[in-house]
Amino acid sequence: MGIVEKWATNKTLLILCSVKTGTGYFVCNVYKQVAVRHKTDFMRQLKSFMTFLLLMCFSCKKDSTQNNLTGQWVWTIQYADNPAYNTTPQSTGIQEILSFNENGNYSLAQNGTIINVGTYKLSTVKNNAGQNVSGIQYTNARVTDSVAYYMLANNNDSLFFTYDLIGTAGSGSRHYGKQ
Repeated sequence: MGIVEKWATNKTLLILCSVKTGTGYFVCNVYKQVAVRHKTDFMRQLKSFMTFLLLMCFSCKKDSTQNNLTGQWVWTIQYADNPAYNTTPQSTGIQEILSFNENGNYSLAQNGTIINVGTYKLSTVKNNAGQNVSGIQYTNARVTDSVAYYMLANNNDSLFFTYDLIGTAGSGSRHYGKQ
């Protein structure tokens, strides 16, 4: 049904319609009378207030970044672009443990010796495809405000660091297992 014309009066709305059938148009003069209600100032204010509340509800976001990283993580493999260049603790002789504390501190130990300590903060960024990617902003004695992008898998027991998550191709990844 297509509306050809609208006619409005003070209290009613008159509509002239045309109906399309399977063989063509059947035109009729159908006038439908619809009551037009006048909004009161109270109704306008109520509508404005409800719209404001809805906008506030949808614009406020709960911080969904949970710290599932707290604890110790054991390095298992460094993936390269070519499987022939993958490295493991067995191939390098390096046992590495990455620890994240609830208070925002982290440490990195290799073969039982702490080689790096600093602070971290979790963040979320958008990748090249517009998807949310988890990141860790970290600071230590050597770097200030660096970011590592990560993904948790296998019920949060596998931690992968890779720049591939944000759209950088060919960077490989580093995997840690929860201890």
